[in-house]
Amino acid sequence: PDVEPEQATPTYRDNPKSDKSAMIKKALLALFVLIALGVIAYGLYKSNQSSEPDIITLQGQMQMQQTSIAAKVPGRIAQIMVTEGDEVTVGQQLIEMD
Repeated sequence: PDVEPEQATPTYRDNPKSDKSAMIKKALLALFVLIALGVIAYGLYKSNQSSEPDIITLQGQMQMQQTSIAAKVPGRIAQIMVTEGDEVTVGQQLIEMD
């Protein structure tokens, strides 16, 4: 009298074919991600390997042209700090004014 009849629970059967295809898709995605990371790591490794530029020394002559310059303040040149043929860099002091 107080006992309820048990309800039949439906049994769902998973499709083994869809489980296999889902696992294959996950495996392929993981493989693709690993290959992409490997390619990026290899590229970074190779770029760091040759970070120093090769120094090339060339010999020759260059035609100089005369340029007029004017100082912002009046004065005379007290000392010339470079001579013809010297290597100069950007910002290097070339003369000293008196």
